[in-house]
Amino acid sequence: MVSKVPNLLGTGPSAIEGGCPALFISSKLSLPTHECYKKAPYEAAHMHEADWSIHCILPVADARLVVQKGWGERHGLSGKIGFPRGYLMGYALRSESEVGMIETIVVAAARYGMVGWQLAEE
Repeated sequence: MVSKVPNLLGTGPSAIEGGCPALFISSKLSLPTHECYKKAPYEAAHMHEADWSIHCILPVADARLVVQKGWGERHGLSGKIGFPRGYLMGYALRSESEVGMIETIVVAAARYGMVGWQLAEE
């Protein structure tokens, strides 16, 4: 995904979660960011290497769909102490056939981040 739009996306260690692999939106875009990500304002998603689960922010409707499909759940801090309601934990892959599902979630998080996380707190 990053190789398709290297001027918009990049990878690096997560500043939020102990250096695990993360997807970042280019800081050259000067985007608004959600207060929960002041520590890493352009981080769209990160993956936990221990179990390959992910954390990301999605629009509330998309987060709801991910939960309904059984692909993830709202993070325990979702909607609390400054975290957006679309803060999500995506479940670890159970098979290679689920790679597309994780890609879809991460692309949605990146798109939402590029639009601005402050827009759709429904």
